[in-house]
Amino acid sequence: MRWWPVINLHLRHLGEQQRHDHGALDVLLERRLADRVVTVGADADRNACEAIVAGQLWADIDKMPYELGRAAYEACLQIIRRETPVSDRKATNGTVEVAVRYTPVRIITKDYVKQEMAYRWKGL
Repeated sequence: MRWWPVINLHLRHLGEQQRHDHGALDVLLERRLADRVVTVGADADRNACEAIVAGQLWADIDKMPYELGRAAYEACLQIIRRETPVSDRKATNGTVEVAVRYTPVRIITKDYVKQEMAYRWKGL
């Protein structure tokens, strides 16, 4: 069996509705190749987590929005107080050097999707 990595960008948020976007996963499912290709998403939204449970998506990246929001909140407070926001390193963006703050991410697989994502997606 040959494995091809595919970045799965098949889910898109449209207003209050989630829908498939006829992307990589849909094509693989149509051609009965989904079990031969490792697909990894990047949102860990409810549809992605349900696809992991169903065995249609191998994994997804949880960007941990609570942690990301907390870091943004803390940076805003520091700016309001006229302090320099805490950063982990500096990065060059074009000709400008910007401060970077790392926030945690984790990979979500079928082995622990229900336990790890229950805080966001009740009844998964």
